[in-house]
Amino acid sequence: MHTEIALTPRGPRIIEVNARSGGPVESAFRAVGYDYGVDVARTALGLRPTPSTDFDGVAWFRIMPAPEDEFVALGHTPVERLRERFAGLFSIRVFLTPGDRVGRPRRQFLAGFVGRGANFRR
Repeated sequence: MHTEIALTPRGPRIIEVNARSGGPVESAFRAVGYDYGVDVARTALGLRPTPSTDFDGVAWFRIMPAPEDEFVALGHTPVERLRERFAGLFSIRVFLTPGDRVGRPRRQFLAGFVGRGANFRR
């Protein structure tokens, strides 16, 4: 479920409530052995979802917001180096390239990633 809320002088106001598939949640599901996209498609076709899945691990995701102040990105660690350094990194998406002007409202996020472990402690 996706919900957007505006913080106004008269208090919080709901802007949008929406069912959204995809993005980091779908990637986190895939990281633990569940293809959420298949069940979304099956449901859209009027079919029952697949039987319950035995997850083979745990996953979490993080989206790094852009700072409020504006700056120019000089560079970032290459994705290949991040994958070498962090074995549990299932997916990563970088939303900027060197030379980009970064800051809100120009860009909302810097990067997002999904990590995977065999169990919660891992």
